[in-house]
Amino acid sequence: MWSRDGQIELQVLARGNQFTPGPHGAQVAAAVAARGGWETHIALSVDRRAEEIIAIARREGWRTGEFDRGGFFHSVEVWIEDGFLLELFDSEQTAQYRAFMTRRTGERRSVPAS
Repeated sequence: MWSRDGQIELQVLARGNQFTPGPHGAQVAAAVAARGGWETHIALSVDRRAEEIIAIARREGWRTGEFDRGGFFHSVEVWIEDGFLLELFDSEQTAQYRAFMTRRTGERRSVPAS
């Protein structure tokens, strides 16, 4: 689901699935009884370099890293309390993401599954 101005995307997984941290970034997994992930995450463009985002997250004790999304774009994952995913894009990553997600016609593409 995209905001009217195309700046925000809300991605919702089918019930029973959740985002969890994996060795190569976020992955989709079947939900287990104990809550370890969420069906949604937030992707935001921010006015900080990837290195700064990672440093802030590490300072807070949160799992973080920069990940390649299938050669299409990169993003920084910040896992709040190892459960909720913030996917953050610096200005360079935002340009990569927009180029991948928007065709010439303006149609949105789905991100490849991990």
